Amino acid sequence: MANRTCPKCNTLFKFPSFLKTHITNSVRCKLNEIELIDFYKTIEESKTNTFNCKHCKSSFTRNATLLYHNKNSKCGKSHKDIQTNIINRVLTTEEIDNITLEEAKNLLRNQNVANTKPITTNITNNNNSNNNTINNIQNITINQNINIINPFTNESIPNLSFEEMLNLLESKKPEIEILKLVYSDIQNNNFFKYNMNKQGVAYLTSNNSIDTVQEEQFRQNILKNSKDLLKTMLLICTKNLSIKKASVIYSRIDNIETMLKDAVYDIDLTNYLETQFRQNSKNNKKKLTDFVSNVNDNQEVKEKFYKTIEENKLLKDNKNLILTPEIPLFKINEELGDLTTAIELNIENVINDFTFKKFDDSSYNKYMKARIRNEELYIKKNNKSNFVDYYELNKRKEQILNSIDKMKEIHKDYMNGDLFIVNIPEIYKTETTRKSYESRQ
Repeated sequence: MANRTCPKCNTLFKFPSFLKTHITNSVRCKLNEIELIDFYKTIEESKTNTFNCKHCKSSFTRNATLLYHNKNSKCGKSHKDIQTNIINRVLTTEEIDNITLEEAKNLLRNQNVANTKPITTNITNNNNSNNNTINNIQNITINQNINIINPFTNESIPNLSFEEMLNLLESKKPEIEILKLVYSDIQNNNFFKYNMNKQGVAYLTSNNSIDTVQEEQFRQNILKNSKDLLKTMLLICTKNLSIKKASVIYSRIDNIETMLKDAVYDIDLTNYLETQFRQNSKNNKKKLTDFVSNVNDNQEVKEKFYKTIEENKLLKDNKNLILTPEIPLFKINEELGDLTTAIELNIENVINDFTFKKFDDSSYNKYMKARIRNEELYIKKNNKSNFVDYYELNKRKEQILNSIDKMKEIHKDYMNGDLFIVNIPEIYKTETTRKSYESRQ
């Protein structure tokens, strides 16, 4: 149970991957680097309900108590000081005695992220255990501690506060800002150009290979990825947002492709990609080539790589489930009626109204406007409705209003005997077709 329970708020999660997202993103329960190391190390120990300090060997019955011990006792503070200062100086013999191989690996990993040179030490000690520790630190290479690079479309979102995420989501061009944020992380450096004069863009796939697509196709792919990342960020923020505000943000995210038809937005994406290609292609090409080779040659790295992909898949599946309306259109049709079979929208009735009535008095106009009001009321009264339901409602409302405008134009020019088709929003016709097909299966 411990590997699925938050050590701070004691919330039990369905999957360990959900817990991982919680303790790395939650403002209230976010663990720092040392706490994360200690927490994951105690997962195995939790099977026997024993939690041991790796420094002083003290035993605790609860993981939360061990985390408190490591954070506030001499053990936690002294080892945090070592991790903070080790890169800038030579280790003392006492520090060598106490530092663990896991900490040494972590220090090298941090150095790799910071693009610094590997840690070395000139200390020698006749004690065999000390010599082994020193040699381990000296002999660990960047290849052995290579950072996992996330495949394209499997990127991780850096940790941000709620305010920072909300500012990004409400920024003028969130689709560009999210790309800048995500791809500035070394773990997400997953694409490059072999040749700046060619149109091909190479990227890391989830099969641990480097594939190539044309630049225009890559633009479409990274734009879709931008939307997915923004939706993931929105989900993290939803608990602190009103349904109305979340719906407005979601609507804006979903309409990014439309916004990019504007030349101003399109040129921003073009400039961003051009900068990424020119500044990072050379380094990313070497990193990705080495990484693919390391995954193939190193079983531990391979397992970690595919485990990360599987965790991301679970998170995506969960995100897609959450971003599904609680009140789908077929349920609304069952409650309020199907537009495609409504008597008020029957062609004979509409023709008769157009012949003898003003448009505002026509059954078509009255029925369609009443439909908007009834759907709004139905969703507001349903306790299960979420912000996606309100987003879908606004989409249907917009389509209904467009249909009313088109029929008003037909009515204005209508002469007795003219032929026309009653305008019903496409979303309702599609749903009727889907249900009809489903019933025949």
